[in-house]
Amino acid sequence: MTRPSHTGAVDTIRVLHIDDEREPLRMTKKLLEMADERLKVESVSSPVEALEMLREGGFDCVVTDFKMSPMDGIEVARSIRESSDIPIILYTGHGSEDVAVKAFAVGIDDYVRKELHPLHFEVLANRVRGVVERRWAEKLYGDILDGSRDGVLLLEGTNFIYANQAMADLLGVSDPRELIGRDSLDWIHKSDRERVKRYSLGRQRGEDMPSVYEYNVETSDGRERVFETSASLINFRGRKGSLEFTRDITERRQIRDELKSSDQRWRSLVELAPDGIVTLDLMGRVTSINAAFTKLTGFNKDEIVGKHFTKVGTITTKDMGRYVKLFASFVRGKALPVIEFDYRRKDGSLGKGESVAQIVELEEGKKEVLAILRDVSDRSRMEEDLRESEERHRSLFDDSPVSLWEEDFSGVKKRLDDLRESGVIDLRTYLEQNPDEVLDIRSHVKITAVNKATLDLYGAKDLEELRRGFASMFTEESHAFFREELVALSEGKTMVEGESTTVTLRGDRRHVDLRLVVPHGYEGSLEKVIMSVVDITEMKQLEEERQEHSQELEMKVEQRTRELLDAERMAAAGSIAAMV
Repeated sequence: MTRPSHTGAVDTIRVLHIDDEREPLRMTKKLLEMADERLKVESVSSPVEALEMLREGGFDCVVTDFKMSPMDGIEVARSIRESSDIPIILYTGHGSEDVAVKAFAVGIDDYVRKELHPLHFEVLANRVRGVVERRWAEKLYGDILDGSRDGVLLLEGTNFIYANQAMADLLGVSDPRELIGRDSLDWIHKSDRERVKRYSLGRQRGEDMPSVYEYNVETSDGRERVFETSASLINFRGRKGSLEFTRDITERRQIRDELKSSDQRWRSLVELAPDGIVTLDLMGRVTSINAAFTKLTGFNKDEIVGKHFTKVGTITTKDMGRYVKLFASFVRGKALPVIEFDYRRKDGSLGKGESVAQIVELEEGKKEVLAILRDVSDRSRMEEDLRESEERHRSLFDDSPVSLWEEDFSGVKKRLDDLRESGVIDLRTYLEQNPDEVLDIRSHVKITAVNKATLDLYGAKDLEELRRGFASMFTEESHAFFREELVALSEGKTMVEGESTTVTLRGDRRHVDLRLVVPHGYEGSLEKVIMSVVDITEMKQLEEERQEHSQELEMKVEQRTRELLDAERMAAAGSIAAMV
């Protein structure tokens, strides 16, 4: 399932409705689109045809009848679930509790009984929108977890049922899918194994267990590390599980142990650290800062030590309430993630910072908060510049009067590599002698985005229609240009240009000036190429008219010259006759 492209409406939901009876198909499409203008319904009476359409993509939700031939709605859903997580609603007038149980067992997201009242379609529209938006939210949440710098895992009992890439990296495993179904205790050192098992199982039984704890692990690649986990109880698909956020604190543990053994050594480490370090008592009063903290903020020790952190002057007014709440929850035992924040320097200027914090034990059981701060102003500016650059690029792309295509040629590159490995040396001759090979390679071109000028030029209403008509745009000349593109790319060239012809979706033949460019950074993969298409049909017509007019003038000049020569000859002949 994919969100609508940037060339269409952001909130459009494309629905594939399957029903082997024509009248319900027609009525459902009409009334659903009336109930919610954001729904665009495509109807199909054949379950087999519907599965083919879904394989091509472009839909956000499936609404299927139950009783159909040759496949019922349950069988259709089972086939879809083999390759897709697209939301499915079983929509039938022949339902029962048994049917509902079977539907949910194969992965159907919702079950709606048919009713004749027109207002019923508003209910169906709400259910469609609900399952689609829920799936979008799940995907977004999954992307956030997968991109987290902390290891994220979900346990049932002590077995993995989810792990992100960061968690796999922590355990020395290349692919997080290798962890699914494995016992998490396999990586925990035997000295901590029973304790961690008791925490995990007790939490899932509803018992009061520590939410933040440390333990030793032995990774798959033989390293001994120390992990810190923040765990909570969740319900996952009707089952209780333990959601855990884990980070490697080996170096931090080493620092902490060294601090315990030697206060002087600790002070030296702190003073020499390149990052700002500040300690606070559990009431929030600053007890020490290092030289790097003074360099970051401009405040010296006399101006900071002994003050409550809210009175120091480094926290901006808009963030004050947030940090008070964070500090209170932290000293009560809740782990804090890496925090990015704005801070104010002594001279009034603002900086961007990143911080991690840990409660450390000092002598005689005394505890303090140790916070490490790093200035990330330069990185933040670079990220902002990058975002602005991307926005400018997208604006230039979308608003350009020239037809622009963004395409993925990675599949094309793989085919070219396969041909080279199979022994093809003269690619140009091979492609000329094997035109079907050119058509096969063309099928591996993926159109990822186009601008409005492209849709206008080819007469397409949206990107999907353009993709469906891509093959029909080629002429003999454009196939020849595509062959030259393939030869150039196989030789490592990053730009190809020339004139050719193309056919619009309206059937108009146009003369075009084509240019293909491989952006910097994509030379090896060809995952992104940019194609510009300039319509030069009118210019060609004017050139032809100019040439015709030039030829006509030349013919008239030649004719007039002959007439003058003939007249001169006659005049000369008359003069000679007169003299005689």
